[in-house]
Amino acid sequence: MKPPVVLVTGASRGIGKAIAQKFVQAGYQVFGTTRQASPVGTEDRLLRLDVQDEESVEKCVNAVLAQTGRIDFLINNAGISIYGAIEEVSLAQIKALFETNFFGVVRMTQAVLPSMRRQASGRVINIGSVAGFLPMPYQAAYAASKHALAGWTETLDLEVRRFGIRAILIQPGFIRTDIDRNSTTGALLNDIYGGERSRVIEKLRVNVESGDDPVTVADAVLQAATKREPTIKVLVGRGARQVRFLRTLLPRTVFELGLRRQFELGDPPKRVHRHPEK
Repeated sequence: MKPPVVLVTGASRGIGKAIAQKFVQAGYQVFGTTRQASPVGTEDRLLRLDVQDEESVEKCVNAVLAQTGRIDFLINNAGISIYGAIEEVSLAQIKALFETNFFGVVRMTQAVLPSMRRQASGRVINIGSVAGFLPMPYQAAYAASKHALAGWTETLDLEVRRFGIRAILIQPGFIRTDIDRNSTTGALLNDIYGGERSRVIEKLRVNVESGDDPVTVADAVLQAATKREPTIKVLVGRGARQVRFLRTLLPRTVFELGLRRQFELGDPPKRVHRHPEK
């Protein structure tokens, strides 16, 4: 019996590489993808892929199907980030981020669904983030893309379950990766945000450096791929469940106050209550 076929996007480093290696170790036939030409140093097969390019997506999926005849698991991991206040990030940058983080997932999903329907089985596993249910200062575009991905995944699961296909969203907290290599800064920087922006970026960098090992995400993905009745949303990492609990339990104003303090955001102006003249 041939091993199941796994296709992992963004497998050149970090979480994607850890996922590809985990499935190789478990005996799966793994195809990793990267935008670069150099090998990723794992046993999995490596394909060139730009998820922003529809032709590239089609060639990648067709290459796997031509070699194996099936794709059992699609793991959408490729992603980028932008640092900057909302008015510091150009519309072109936001569109480019969505082309990778959201529309890239859309392209890959639409490309594999016909073959999954024919084989009456398959799982689409999307790598989201706690930013998919939290506001993230100076990362609004990234957070918005992950919010969109959450809604997309839940709806997809409703539509394709009758074909034997499941859609699952993995939501990690802070993970030790070199995500900065796939991050840019807003093109319209404004000095009024400079000090606060720098503090927030440094806080994020420290949290990433002290985050969980990418293997924890890989373990969660393998479990999601093999569990008979998987959970649609899977939280991963030490802080992910805690912050989800606090987000659900606390009043919005209290939770936001905690975020403001964590990221050392400036205090809003005090309100002056004006009484109507009698």
